[in-house]
Amino acid sequence: MLRRLAALLLVSAEALPTNHGLAKTPAEKRAHFAKIKASSGCRHGHTGGAIIIVTHADHMETLRQLLELQQEVISHAWPPMRMLAARSITAQSLEAAFDHEHTEHVEPNCIVKQDLPKPADPKSTAQIFEGTWASASTPSCTLTIATQRPWSTTATVGNLTGYQPAGKASKFGKQQQVGSKKKFGSVADCDAKTDVAISRSLVINMTSQNHGFIYQMASPPNKRRSSAGARAQQQQSGQILSTGVYEADPMGDMQDQIVWDSGDAWVRTSVSPYNKESSIGPLVADGVETRNYDASPRWNWGLDRLDDATADLDDSFDFGTANGNGTVLYHLDTGVMGSHDDFGGRVLEGYSAGCVTGEEDGCSQGWIKGGILTPNYIKYKLPLLGITLEDHGTHTCSTAIGSKYGVAKEATAYAVQVLDSTGAGSTIDVIAGMLWALYHYNQAFALGNYKPSVASMSLGMNERSQIMTKTAEALNEAGILVVVAAGNDAADACEESPASIPEVLTVAASGITSPQLNADGTLNMDTWEPTDALASFSDFGPCVNIIAPGEEILAAYSSDGSKHLTAALDGTSMATPLTAGVALTIRGLHPSLSPADTHRSLMCIALEDVVGGDYIDPYTSNMLLQGGSRIATEWSELIASQEELTVGQRFNGTKPTWDATRCHVAADEASVSEPSAEVAVKRRTGVRRQQRAALPLQP
Repeated sequence: MLRRLAALLLVSAEALPTNHGLAKTPAEKRAHFAKIKASSGCRHGHTGGAIIIVTHADHMETLRQLLELQQEVISHAWPPMRMLAARSITAQSLEAAFDHEHTEHVEPNCIVKQDLPKPADPKSTAQIFEGTWASASTPSCTLTIATQRPWSTTATVGNLTGYQPAGKASKFGKQQQVGSKKKFGSVADCDAKTDVAISRSLVINMTSQNHGFIYQMASPPNKRRSSAGARAQQQQSGQILSTGVYEADPMGDMQDQIVWDSGDAWVRTSVSPYNKESSIGPLVADGVETRNYDASPRWNWGLDRLDDATADLDDSFDFGTANGNGTVLYHLDTGVMGSHDDFGGRVLEGYSAGCVTGEEDGCSQGWIKGGILTPNYIKYKLPLLGITLEDHGTHTCSTAIGSKYGVAKEATAYAVQVLDSTGAGSTIDVIAGMLWALYHYNQAFALGNYKPSVASMSLGMNERSQIMTKTAEALNEAGILVVVAAGNDAADACEESPASIPEVLTVAASGITSPQLNADGTLNMDTWEPTDALASFSDFGPCVNIIAPGEEILAAYSSDGSKHLTAALDGTSMATPLTAGVALTIRGLHPSLSPADTHRSLMCIALEDVVGGDYIDPYTSNMLLQGGSRIATEWSELIASQEELTVGQRFNGTKPTWDATRCHVAADEASVSEPSAEVAVKRRTGVRRQQRAALPLQP
């Protein structure tokens, strides 16, 4: 019986470097194919296939006939690479490919299901405490709870603000004897005239779904709103004013209560401040985005971290004029719900690797014309196909360019679907999407419609693909900065593609440490302050260039009934579009920068050696992403100085010599930029990158 293989790709080698070093003899091709297949995602049980490079485009039709590719053929002609792909190939045809004189390279292709993150369950997070409450004993007194990280599944800190009645109140929520009856707080309700404003620090500890403890802590009075982290540091350890527990009502959220040890119960106010399908979100004015406490869970702390020098966040993101205007994002992912209100019409139809004809009737199961998800497709088409949507692309695109939850708030994105609606895709699909982006970019350039561009790829294959490497080199050389995820396997990013490719910007993920609680529930101020830490799931190692927030990142999410839905997701998939967004803001203000120049600029403004935790290793580049309005102000001159070659010099073939992975400093300041021996070990330098790139592919 003939063993069927998943896919075959024929690509003209005309666009590859002259000395591309690919296997040429039949023996070399067989050996290379066997080695890559042994180390590829195929070892997980997925079906393997082949990618074949031919010498000249003239031979593609001949090879197509020789290899029996009469059916399921995908034909493309995207200069500078011409591609002919088929969804299946026989074992005999593969042997013929090894032996054919015009076949220069054979590489396996695997259809790999990406392990896409799932949204955090809001019922298991501190989000259940957020919002406006009223005491049952003093219903006119409003009380607002906001936390630093509402999606934290363990412990978090926050703040309580509100009013208590004037009079004989001592500690709000404590019982007092008034006449022959016990009352809470005071003898009177709030009257909006004599009420006393209160502000207290909180500690929240989630224990399970719909269950958690909340502690009111003694703290000095606050004259201004400060970050939750700063408020937490004001706490006096061991001084708990009162302890509450969340009690869920099976009839609905609005009947949930916080019951305090005093016996008092707080209930949500009669009008919910927001719901999951409302458009309410952060407030944006004059280039500054601030957290909206009427919808306090709707806040992307990753944005907040970009413009802060420390992990003690201030609930704002100052982006100024660094908004990505005039730039393009090629968004390689599962597809995007372009109608979501976070995009404002800035997500355009692009390409889908699974749509043979480019039209809807030519799309394979789970693939969407132009990569654009629609509510009707989600509501009607996917159920008919028996597919449960694994939304990923809408979230990552929103993180990069969303007006509320993204970095580059005025950039345009093209949806490039290289993973189907379940998150499955192959090397061929990814390369096809990369080639489409290259073709589209070159066409725009030829027509005089050049726009600085970035490709974001929140995906990875458990193999190192030379052909994907060559394709990334082509994008980089054309002028597209490629930003990719390091991976979520807590392993060496150098063992995957595209994370291992030298010409891309590889991003690991970070989070902020959660507070540790004492046995009595108080915050242990001796052992905790908010710090950056490498996420436990993040890949690491010398192929990582930069680290960005990737835990509990809030962004747009697709739905068949709402254009406002959001979700919090974990992953290097979330850190990648944050980095791509910052790159877009740099390129928007400095459009003549090359991808290497932009890479250097990101290194210039990043925070060095601030990421700690149990999972950081000495070979991972410890550079934490920064961004915001300073790109347009205090960092502008430094960023401009990273331009090594003019556009004309690059066009004429002048080769760069500066290291793309380190901030370049002028010769008279070189001593400042030279790393110490210790730092040199901790950071991957350009030499380390080149050495790694020169290594043969390892099983």
